[in-house]
Amino acid sequence: MKSCCRSTPSIVLALALACAPAFAAPPARPATPPHAHEPANDPVERALVESRTPDVLRARLLEIAKAPPSPRVGLEAWQMRGLSFDHAAQLDSAIACYRLASNPRNPGGYFALVDALLRHRSTGDVEEAIDLLARLQDDDEPGRIGLRPDPARLGWAYVLAGQASRGIELLAPMEARLADDPQWRYRIGRAYIDAGRSTKAVDLLLPLNTLSRGQDRDVAKMLHHLDAALGANAHLHERAIEQQQQHDDAEIAWLTRLGGRRVRIVASDGAMIGGALFADSTARRPARAAVVLASVGDDLRDYDSLTVALRSSGFAVFVLDPRGSGWSVAPEFSLPDTWQGREDALAARVVTDVHDALHAFARVAKIDTTRVLLAGIGTMAPVAVRAAAAEPRVAALALIDPWTSPVDRGVVLAAANDAAVPVYVHVGVQARTETAFADTLFHTFPPRTSRMDDSPALQSGARAFGSRPDVTTRFVRWLGETYAGPAKPRRATPRAPRQRG
Repeated sequence: MKSCCRSTPSIVLALALACAPAFAAPPARPATPPHAHEPANDPVERALVESRTPDVLRARLLEIAKAPPSPRVGLEAWQMRGLSFDHAAQLDSAIACYRLASNPRNPGGYFALVDALLRHRSTGDVEEAIDLLARLQDDDEPGRIGLRPDPARLGWAYVLAGQASRGIELLAPMEARLADDPQWRYRIGRAYIDAGRSTKAVDLLLPLNTLSRGQDRDVAKMLHHLDAALGANAHLHERAIEQQQQHDDAEIAWLTRLGGRRVRIVASDGAMIGGALFADSTARRPARAAVVLASVGDDLRDYDSLTVALRSSGFAVFVLDPRGSGWSVAPEFSLPDTWQGREDALAARVVTDVHDALHAFARVAKIDTTRVLLAGIGTMAPVAVRAAAAEPRVAALALIDPWTSPVDRGVVLAAANDAAVPVYVHVGVQARTETAFADTLFHTFPPRTSRMDDSPALQSGARAFGSRPDVTTRFVRWLGETYAGPAKPRRATPRAPRQRG
Protein backbone atom coordinates (compact mmCIF):
# COMPACT_ATOMS: atom_id res chain seq x y z
CA MET A 1 0.00 0.00 0.00
CA LYS A 2 2.84 2.38 0.75
CA SER A 3 6.08 2.93 -1.04
CA CYS A 4 8.93 5.07 0.20
CA CYS A 5 12.69 5.06 0.34
CA ARG A 6 13.87 3.53 3.59
CA SER A 7 17.21 4.48 5.10
CA THR A 8 19.33 1.80 6.74
CA PRO A 9 18.64 2.30 10.46
CA SER A 10 22.18 1.65 11.72
CA ILE A 11 23.64 4.12 9.24
CA VAL A 12 21.09 6.78 10.14
CA LEU A 13 21.76 6.34 13.85
CA ALA A 14 25.53 6.43 13.37
CA LEU A 15 25.27 9.68 11.43
CA ALA A 16 22.91 11.07 14.02
CA LEU A 17 25.24 10.41 16.93
CA ALA A 18 28.25 11.65 15.01
CA CYS A 19 26.86 15.07 14.19
CA ALA A 20 24.85 16.03 17.26
CA PRO A 21 24.00 19.74 17.19
CA ALA A 22 23.28 21.76 20.28
CA PHE A 23 19.73 21.34 21.55
CA ALA A 24 18.59 24.54 23.17
CA ALA A 25 16.26 24.37 26.13
CA PRO A 26 12.85 26.01 25.59
CA PRO A 27 12.21 29.48 26.96
CA ALA A 28 10.63 29.80 30.36
CA ARG A 29 6.91 29.07 30.23
CA PRO A 30 4.46 31.78 31.26
CA ALA A 31 1.85 30.97 33.88
CA THR A 32 -0.83 30.55 31.20
CA PRO A 33 0.16 28.68 28.02
CA PRO A 34 0.07 30.94 24.95
CA HIS A 35 -2.64 30.23 22.43
CA ALA A 36 -1.34 32.16 19.42
CA HIS A 37 -3.59 30.20 17.11
CA GLU A 38 -6.71 30.81 19.22
CA PRO A 39 -7.54 34.53 18.99
CA ALA A 40 -8.84 35.87 22.28
CA ASN A 41 -11.89 37.30 20.50
CA ASP A 42 -12.82 33.99 18.84
CA PRO A 43 -15.25 32.23 21.19
CA VAL A 44 -15.26 28.98 19.17
CA GLU A 45 -11.50 28.59 19.39
CA ARG A 46 -11.57 29.33 23.10
CA ALA A 47 -14.30 26.75 23.63
CA LEU A 48 -12.30 24.15 21.73
CA VAL A 49 -9.21 24.48 23.92
CA GLU A 50 -10.89 25.15 27.26
CA SER A 51 -13.60 22.45 27.33
CA ARG A 52 -12.37 19.41 29.23
CA THR A 53 -15.19 17.09 28.12
CA PRO A 54 -17.29 16.70 24.96
CA ASP A 55 -20.49 17.52 26.87
CA VAL A 56 -19.06 20.81 28.11
CA LEU A 57 -17.81 21.61 24.60
CA ARG A 58 -21.20 20.98 23.00
CA ALA A 59 -22.97 23.13 25.58
CA ARG A 60 -20.57 26.03 25.02
CA LEU A 61 -20.81 25.73 21.24
CA LEU A 62 -24.61 25.76 21.44
CA GLU A 63 -24.53 29.00 23.43
CA ILE A 64 -22.20 30.56 20.86
CA ALA A 65 -24.25 29.32 17.89
CA LYS A 66 -27.47 30.77 19.30
CA ALA A 67 -25.97 34.23 19.79
CA PRO A 68 -22.89 34.46 17.56
CA PRO A 69 -20.87 37.68 17.30
CA SER A 70 -20.78 37.18 13.53
CA PRO A 71 -22.34 34.83 10.95
CA ARG A 72 -18.95 33.14 10.39
CA VAL A 73 -18.60 32.30 14.07
CA GLY A 74 -22.13 30.91 14.15
CA LEU A 75 -21.48 28.60 11.20
CA GLU A 76 -18.22 27.41 12.76
CA ALA A 77 -19.90 26.73 16.11
CA TRP A 78 -22.57 24.56 14.48
CA GLN A 79 -19.95 22.71 12.43
CA MET A 80 -17.73 21.95 15.45
CA ARG A 81 -20.75 20.87 17.48
CA GLY A 82 -21.71 18.53 14.65
CA LEU A 83 -18.19 17.12 14.52
CA SER A 84 -18.27 16.44 18.26
CA PHE A 85 -21.52 14.49 17.89
CA ASP A 86 -20.07 12.73 14.84
CA HIS A 87 -17.07 11.46 16.82
CA ALA A 88 -19.45 10.15 19.47
CA ALA A 89 -21.43 8.06 16.93
CA GLN A 90 -24.47 10.35 17.28
CA LEU A 91 -24.94 10.83 13.55
CA ASP A 92 -28.52 12.15 13.65
CA SER A 93 -27.47 14.97 15.98
CA ALA A 94 -24.36 15.59 13.88
CA ILE A 95 -26.43 15.96 10.69
CA ALA A 96 -28.80 18.39 12.41
CA CYS A 97 -25.83 20.60 13.32
CA TYR A 98 -24.15 20.20 9.93
CA ARG A 99 -27.35 21.42 8.24
CA LEU A 100 -27.10 24.65 10.22
CA ALA A 101 -23.39 24.92 9.32
CA SER A 102 -23.88 24.17 5.61
CA ASN A 103 -23.40 27.37 3.67
CA PRO A 104 -21.67 28.24 0.38
CA ARG A 105 -19.30 30.42 2.38
CA ASN A 106 -18.45 27.60 4.80
CA PRO A 107 -16.95 24.70 2.79
CA GLY A 108 -16.19 22.69 5.92
CA GLY A 109 -19.82 22.55 7.00
CA TYR A 110 -21.04 21.98 3.45
CA PHE A 111 -18.90 18.91 2.85
CA ALA A 112 -19.33 17.64 6.42
CA LEU A 113 -23.07 17.49 5.73
CA VAL A 114 -22.49 15.64 2.44
CA ASP A 115 -20.21 13.06 4.07
CA ALA A 116 -22.59 12.51 6.97
CA LEU A 117 -25.55 11.99 4.63
CA LEU A 118 -23.57 9.44 2.59
CA ARG A 119 -22.78 7.51 5.78
CA HIS A 120 -26.27 7.81 7.26
CA ARG A 121 -28.11 6.64 4.13
CA SER A 122 -31.61 7.04 5.48
CA THR A 123 -34.46 7.68 3.04
CA GLY A 124 -33.54 10.60 0.79
CA ASP A 125 -30.06 11.13 2.26
CA VAL A 126 -28.06 9.98 -0.77
CA GLU A 127 -30.29 11.93 -3.13
CA GLU A 128 -29.83 15.07 -1.03
CA ALA A 129 -26.06 14.60 -1.08
CA ILE A 130 -26.11 14.21 -4.87
CA ASP A 131 -28.12 17.41 -5.18
CA LEU A 132 -25.66 19.33 -2.99
CA LEU A 133 -22.67 18.02 -4.97
CA ALA A 134 -24.26 18.39 -8.39
CA ARG A 135 -24.86 22.07 -7.73
CA LEU A 136 -21.09 22.55 -7.45
CA GLN A 137 -20.46 20.74 -10.73
CA ASP A 138 -22.73 23.08 -12.67
CA ASP A 139 -22.59 26.27 -10.64
CA ASP A 140 -19.83 28.84 -11.18
CA GLU A 141 -21.57 31.44 -9.05
CA PRO A 142 -18.87 33.84 -7.73
CA GLY A 143 -20.50 33.97 -4.30
CA ARG A 144 -19.58 30.37 -3.55
CA ILE A 145 -16.20 31.31 -2.12
CA GLY A 146 -14.11 28.29 -1.24
CA LEU A 147 -16.47 25.73 -2.77
CA ARG A 148 -15.19 23.72 -5.70
CA PRO A 149 -16.67 20.80 -7.67
CA ASP A 150 -15.92 17.47 -6.01
CA PRO A 151 -16.27 14.71 -8.64
CA ALA A 152 -14.89 12.03 -6.30
CA ARG A 153 -17.61 12.50 -3.69
CA LEU A 154 -20.25 12.85 -6.39
CA GLY A 155 -19.06 9.65 -8.08
CA TRP A 156 -19.33 7.73 -4.80
CA ALA A 157 -22.78 9.20 -4.19
CA TYR A 158 -23.94 7.91 -7.59
CA VAL A 159 -22.61 4.44 -6.71
CA LEU A 160 -24.62 4.45 -3.47
CA ALA A 161 -27.67 5.61 -5.43
CA GLY A 162 -27.44 2.57 -7.72
CA GLN A 163 -25.95 4.50 -10.64
CA ALA A 164 -22.55 2.81 -10.65
CA SER A 165 -21.79 3.40 -14.32
CA ARG A 166 -22.32 7.12 -13.86
CA GLY A 167 -20.18 7.01 -10.74
CA ILE A 168 -17.34 5.23 -12.55
CA GLU A 169 -17.30 7.97 -15.19
CA LEU A 170 -16.27 10.38 -12.44
CA LEU A 171 -14.10 8.07 -10.33
CA ALA A 172 -12.05 6.25 -12.99
CA PRO A 173 -10.02 9.31 -14.11
CA MET A 174 -8.95 9.84 -10.47
CA GLU A 175 -8.24 6.20 -9.64
CA ALA A 176 -4.43 6.50 -9.64
CA ARG A 177 -4.56 9.43 -7.23
CA LEU A 178 -7.29 8.12 -4.93
CA ALA A 179 -6.31 4.45 -4.66
CA ASP A 180 -3.54 5.09 -2.11
CA ASP A 181 -6.31 5.79 0.41
CA PRO A 182 -7.88 2.49 1.62
CA GLN A 183 -11.31 4.09 1.83
CA TRP A 184 -11.27 5.27 -1.79
CA ARG A 185 -9.71 2.01 -2.94
CA TYR A 186 -12.71 0.22 -1.44
CA ARG A 187 -15.18 2.68 -2.98
CA ILE A 188 -13.73 2.45 -6.48
CA GLY A 189 -13.51 -1.34 -6.23
CA ARG A 190 -17.17 -1.52 -5.26
CA ALA A 191 -18.08 0.87 -8.07
CA TYR A 192 -16.43 -1.41 -10.65
CA ILE A 193 -18.26 -4.45 -9.26
CA ASP A 194 -21.63 -2.67 -9.25
CA ALA A 195 -20.97 -1.49 -12.82
CA GLY A 196 -20.27 -5.06 -13.95
CA ARG A 197 -16.54 -4.51 -14.51
CA SER A 198 -15.31 -7.22 -12.17
CA THR A 199 -11.80 -7.58 -13.59
CA LYS A 200 -10.99 -3.93 -12.78
CA ALA A 201 -11.97 -4.48 -9.15
CA VAL A 202 -9.55 -7.32 -8.40
CA ASP A 203 -6.33 -5.32 -8.18
CA LEU A 204 -8.04 -2.76 -5.96
CA LEU A 205 -9.51 -5.19 -3.46
CA LEU A 206 -6.75 -7.77 -3.02
CA PRO A 207 -4.41 -5.26 -1.28
CA LEU A 208 -7.30 -4.29 1.03
CA ASN A 209 -7.72 -7.93 1.94
CA THR A 210 -4.02 -8.05 2.85
CA LEU A 211 -4.21 -4.80 4.81
CA SER A 212 -7.16 -6.10 6.83
CA ARG A 213 -5.63 -9.59 7.13
CA GLY A 214 -8.86 -10.96 5.67
CA GLN A 215 -10.94 -9.50 8.51
CA ASP A 216 -13.01 -6.98 6.56
CA ARG A 217 -16.43 -8.47 5.92
CA ASP A 218 -17.31 -6.20 2.98
CA VAL A 219 -14.00 -6.81 1.22
CA ALA A 220 -14.30 -10.56 1.77
CA LYS A 221 -17.86 -10.52 0.42
CA MET A 222 -16.82 -8.63 -2.71
CA LEU A 223 -13.88 -10.98 -3.32
CA HIS A 224 -16.26 -13.92 -2.99
CA HIS A 225 -18.51 -12.28 -5.58
CA LEU A 226 -15.55 -11.72 -7.88
CA ASP A 227 -14.42 -15.32 -7.47
CA ALA A 228 -17.83 -16.53 -8.61
CA ALA A 229 -18.03 -14.02 -11.46
CA LEU A 230 -14.54 -14.61 -12.86
CA GLY A 231 -14.40 -18.36 -12.36
CA ALA A 232 -11.74 -20.76 -11.14
CA ASN A 233 -9.16 -19.54 -13.67
CA ALA A 234 -8.90 -16.23 -11.80
CA HIS A 235 -7.35 -18.05 -8.79
CA LEU A 236 -8.48 -15.28 -6.46
CA HIS A 237 -8.26 -17.38 -3.31
CA GLU A 238 -4.72 -18.46 -4.13
CA ARG A 239 -3.71 -14.89 -5.02
CA ALA A 240 -5.09 -13.56 -1.74
CA ILE A 241 -3.10 -16.15 0.23
CA GLU A 242 0.04 -15.44 -1.80
CA GLN A 243 -0.17 -11.67 -1.30
CA GLN A 244 -0.68 -12.09 2.44
CA GLN A 245 2.28 -14.45 2.62
CA GLN A 246 4.52 -12.09 0.65
CA HIS A 247 3.62 -9.24 3.01
CA ASP A 248 4.28 -11.38 6.09
CA ASP A 249 7.54 -12.79 4.73
CA ALA A 250 8.87 -9.28 4.05
CA GLU A 251 7.84 -8.20 7.54
CA ILE A 252 9.44 -11.25 9.18
CA ALA A 253 12.71 -10.58 7.35
CA TRP A 254 12.65 -6.99 8.61
CA LEU A 255 11.83 -8.10 12.17
CA THR A 256 14.64 -10.65 12.13
CA ARG A 257 17.15 -8.03 11.03
CA LEU A 258 16.14 -5.78 13.95
CA GLY A 259 15.86 -8.60 16.49
CA GLY A 260 12.10 -8.34 16.85
CA ARG A 261 9.07 -10.59 16.68
CA ARG A 262 5.33 -10.27 16.27
CA VAL A 263 3.16 -10.68 19.36
CA ARG A 264 -0.57 -10.73 20.03
CA ILE A 265 -2.24 -10.29 23.39
CA VAL A 266 -5.76 -10.52 24.72
CA ALA A 267 -7.01 -7.07 25.67
CA SER A 268 -9.21 -6.52 28.71
CA ASP A 269 -12.33 -6.53 26.51
CA GLY A 270 -11.41 -9.96 25.10
CA ALA A 271 -10.24 -8.68 21.70
CA MET A 272 -6.90 -9.71 20.22
CA ILE A 273 -4.52 -6.81 19.70
CA GLY A 274 -1.03 -7.03 18.29
CA GLY A 275 2.28 -5.39 17.81
CA ALA A 276 5.98 -6.09 17.61
CA LEU A 277 8.41 -6.73 20.46
CA PHE A 278 12.08 -5.76 20.39
CA ALA A 279 13.80 -6.96 23.55
CA ASP A 280 16.81 -8.99 24.70
CA SER A 281 15.38 -12.15 26.24
CA THR A 282 18.75 -12.99 27.85
CA ALA A 283 19.27 -9.64 29.59
CA ARG A 284 20.37 -9.89 33.21
CA ARG A 285 19.20 -6.42 34.21
CA PRO A 286 15.81 -4.86 33.44
CA ALA A 287 15.87 -2.64 30.37
CA ARG A 288 14.11 0.66 30.07
CA ALA A 289 10.64 0.19 28.60
CA ALA A 290 9.24 2.06 25.59
CA VAL A 291 5.75 1.55 24.18
CA VAL A 292 5.25 3.07 20.72
CA LEU A 293 1.62 3.64 19.73
CA ALA A 294 1.73 3.49 15.93
CA SER A 295 -0.43 5.74 13.79
CA VAL A 296 -3.50 4.11 12.24
CA GLY A 297 -2.64 2.59 8.87
CA ASP A 298 1.15 2.74 9.24
CA ASP A 299 3.35 -0.08 7.99
CA LEU A 300 5.45 -1.58 10.78
CA ARG A 301 8.56 -1.20 8.61
CA ASP A 302 8.15 2.59 8.81
CA TYR A 303 9.39 2.26 12.40
CA ASP A 304 12.88 0.92 11.68
CA SER A 305 14.96 4.02 12.49
CA LEU A 306 12.86 4.97 15.52
CA THR A 307 13.16 1.42 16.86
CA VAL A 308 16.95 1.37 16.35
CA ALA A 309 17.27 4.73 18.12
CA LEU A 310 15.34 3.45 21.13
CA ARG A 311 17.19 0.12 21.27
CA SER A 312 20.56 1.90 21.04
CA SER A 313 19.47 4.09 23.96
CA GLY A 314 18.90 1.04 26.15
CA PHE A 315 15.17 0.53 25.69
CA ALA A 316 13.18 -2.61 25.10
CA VAL A 317 10.45 -1.62 22.64
CA PHE A 318 6.84 -2.68 22.12
CA VAL A 319 5.31 -1.17 18.95
CA LEU A 320 1.54 -1.40 19.49
CA ASP A 321 -0.84 -1.51 16.54
CA PRO A 322 -3.98 0.57 17.20
CA ARG A 323 -7.29 -1.09 16.45
CA GLY A 324 -8.01 -1.16 12.73
CA SER A 325 -4.31 -1.50 11.90
CA GLY A 326 -1.62 -4.15 11.59
CA TRP A 327 -2.27 -7.13 13.82
CA SER A 328 -4.98 -5.30 15.80
CA VAL A 329 -7.67 -5.92 13.20
CA ALA A 330 -10.97 -7.72 13.60
CA PRO A 331 -14.27 -7.73 11.70
CA GLU A 332 -15.47 -4.86 13.91
CA PHE A 333 -12.40 -2.69 13.21
CA SER A 334 -10.67 -4.07 10.15
CA LEU A 335 -9.33 -1.01 8.30
CA PRO A 336 -8.26 2.54 9.19
CA ASP A 337 -11.55 4.05 8.00
CA THR A 338 -13.48 1.99 10.55
CA TRP A 339 -12.60 4.75 13.05
CA GLN A 340 -14.88 7.15 11.19
CA GLY A 341 -17.93 8.06 13.24
CA ARG A 342 -16.78 6.38 16.45
CA GLU A 343 -13.50 8.13 17.19
CA ASP A 344 -14.38 8.77 20.85
CA ALA A 345 -15.11 5.15 21.67
CA LEU A 346 -12.11 3.72 19.85
CA ALA A 347 -9.71 6.32 21.28
CA ALA A 348 -10.90 5.46 24.79
CA ARG A 349 -10.47 1.78 23.99
CA VAL A 350 -6.89 2.29 22.76
CA VAL A 351 -6.05 4.18 25.96
CA THR A 352 -6.95 0.98 27.81
CA ASP A 353 -5.06 -1.09 25.23
CA VAL A 354 -1.88 0.79 26.16
CA HIS A 355 -2.41 -0.25 29.79
CA ASP A 356 -3.02 -3.87 28.72
CA ALA A 357 0.02 -3.84 26.43
CA LEU A 358 2.24 -2.59 29.24
CA HIS A 359 1.13 -5.47 31.47
CA ALA A 360 1.84 -7.96 28.68
CA PHE A 361 5.18 -6.28 27.94
CA ALA A 362 6.29 -6.82 31.54
CA ARG A 363 5.41 -10.52 31.30
CA VAL A 364 7.40 -11.24 28.12
CA ALA A 365 10.46 -9.00 28.60
CA LYS A 366 12.71 -8.05 31.50
CA ILE A 367 11.88 -4.35 31.76
CA ASP A 368 11.76 -1.54 34.28
CA THR A 369 8.10 -0.57 34.50
CA THR A 370 8.65 2.36 36.87
CA ARG A 371 9.73 4.85 34.13
CA VAL A 372 8.00 3.88 30.91
CA LEU A 373 8.43 5.97 27.76
CA LEU A 374 5.25 6.22 25.69
CA ALA A 375 5.54 7.47 22.10
CA GLY A 376 2.46 8.46 20.08
CA ILE A 377 2.73 8.85 16.31
CA GLY A 378 0.50 11.07 14.17
CA THR A 379 -3.19 10.55 14.89
CA MET A 380 -2.33 8.42 17.93
CA ALA A 381 -0.30 11.15 19.63
CA PRO A 382 -3.34 12.66 21.41
CA VAL A 383 -4.39 9.15 22.46
CA ALA A 384 -0.91 8.67 23.92
CA VAL A 385 -1.35 11.87 25.95
CA ARG A 386 -4.60 10.53 27.38
CA ALA A 387 -2.97 7.18 28.10
CA ALA A 388 -0.14 8.93 29.97
CA ALA A 389 -2.67 10.72 32.17
CA ALA A 390 -4.37 7.41 32.97
CA GLU A 391 -1.22 5.31 33.50
CA PRO A 392 1.11 6.37 36.38
CA ARG A 393 3.94 4.19 35.05
CA VAL A 394 4.36 6.47 32.02
CA ALA A 395 7.24 8.77 32.97
CA ALA A 396 7.87 10.48 29.61
CA LEU A 397 6.06 11.14 26.33
CA ALA A 398 7.25 11.50 22.75
CA LEU A 399 4.73 12.97 20.29
CA ILE A 400 5.81 12.65 16.68
CA ASP A 401 3.93 14.85 14.20
CA PRO A 402 0.88 14.96 16.47
CA TRP A 403 -2.50 15.55 14.85
CA THR A 404 -5.44 16.44 17.08
CA SER A 405 -9.00 16.93 15.88
CA PRO A 406 -10.28 20.42 16.82
CA VAL A 407 -13.04 18.96 18.99
CA ASP A 408 -10.50 16.90 20.96
CA ARG A 409 -8.14 19.75 21.80
CA GLY A 410 -9.59 20.62 25.19
CA VAL A 411 -9.69 16.98 26.28
CA VAL A 412 -6.06 16.47 25.20
CA LEU A 413 -4.84 19.64 26.92
CA ALA A 414 -6.60 18.55 30.11
CA ALA A 415 -4.93 15.14 29.87
CA ALA A 416 -1.54 16.76 29.29
CA ASN A 417 -2.06 18.89 32.37
CA ASP A 418 -2.94 15.78 34.39
CA ALA A 419 -0.02 13.72 33.06
CA ALA A 420 2.63 16.34 33.93
CA VAL A 421 5.52 14.34 32.44
CA PRO A 422 8.47 15.41 30.26
CA VAL A 423 7.50 15.53 26.59
CA TYR A 424 9.36 15.55 23.30
CA VAL A 425 7.31 17.04 20.43
CA HIS A 426 8.50 16.64 16.84
CA VAL A 427 6.79 18.61 14.06
CA GLY A 428 8.01 18.02 10.51
CA VAL A 429 7.23 19.82 7.28
CA GLN A 430 4.07 17.85 6.49
CA ALA A 431 2.66 18.58 9.96
CA ARG A 432 3.21 22.34 9.80
CA THR A 433 -0.51 23.07 9.94
CA GLU A 434 -0.50 21.58 13.44
CA THR A 435 2.43 23.65 14.70
CA ALA A 436 0.32 26.20 16.59
CA PHE A 437 -1.65 23.66 18.59
CA ALA A 438 1.43 21.45 19.02
CA ASP A 439 3.14 24.45 20.61
CA THR A 440 0.18 25.02 22.93
CA LEU A 441 0.23 21.34 23.86
CA PHE A 442 3.99 21.45 24.42
CA HIS A 443 3.70 24.38 26.84
CA THR A 444 1.19 22.43 28.95
CA PHE A 445 3.93 19.96 29.99
CA PRO A 446 6.78 20.63 32.47
CA PRO A 447 9.05 23.17 30.74
CA ARG A 448 12.49 22.31 32.07
CA THR A 449 12.50 18.70 30.91
CA SER A 450 10.48 19.04 27.70
CA ARG A 451 11.71 19.77 24.19
CA MET A 452 10.06 20.76 20.91
CA ASP A 453 11.73 20.04 17.56
CA ASP A 454 10.39 22.13 14.70
CA SER A 455 12.07 19.95 12.10
CA PRO A 456 12.76 20.30 8.35
CA ALA A 457 12.10 16.57 7.91
CA LEU A 458 10.07 15.95 4.75
CA GLN A 459 8.96 12.45 5.74
CA SER A 460 6.14 12.36 8.28
CA GLY A 461 5.57 10.37 11.44
CA ALA A 462 8.01 7.59 12.31
CA ARG A 463 9.59 7.80 8.86
CA ALA A 464 11.06 11.17 9.80
CA PHE A 465 13.72 9.33 11.84
CA GLY A 466 15.05 7.71 8.67
CA SER A 467 14.92 10.85 6.56
CA ARG A 468 17.41 13.11 8.37
CA PRO A 469 20.19 12.25 10.84
CA ASP A 470 19.48 15.30 13.01
CA VAL A 471 15.95 14.07 13.81
CA THR A 472 17.34 11.01 15.55
CA THR A 473 20.14 13.04 17.14
CA ARG A 474 17.80 15.43 18.88
CA PHE A 475 15.53 12.67 20.08
CA VAL A 476 18.42 10.57 21.45
CA ARG A 477 19.86 13.62 23.20
CA TRP A 478 16.51 14.26 24.91
CA LEU A 479 16.28 10.61 25.99
CA GLY A 480 19.68 10.89 27.61
CA GLU A 481 18.70 14.07 29.45
CA THR A 482 15.32 12.73 30.55
CA TYR A 483 16.52 9.36 31.81
CA ALA A 484 19.67 10.62 33.51
CA GLY A 485 19.67 10.53 37.30
CA PRO A 486 17.32 8.79 39.74
CA ALA A 487 13.72 8.01 38.93
CA LYS A 488 11.06 10.46 40.02
CA PRO A 489 7.84 8.64 40.93
CA ARG A 490 4.61 9.69 39.24
CA ARG A 491 1.71 10.66 41.41
CA ALA A 492 -0.98 7.99 41.30
CA THR A 493 -3.89 10.41 40.83
CA PRO A 494 -4.17 13.26 38.33
CA ARG A 495 -3.46 16.73 39.65
CA ALA A 496 -6.12 19.43 39.74
CA PRO A 497 -6.64 21.18 36.39
CA ARG A 498 -4.84 24.47 35.85
CA GLN A 499 -7.09 27.46 35.36
CA ARG A 500 -6.90 28.96 31.86
CA GLY A 501 -7.74 32.27 30.38
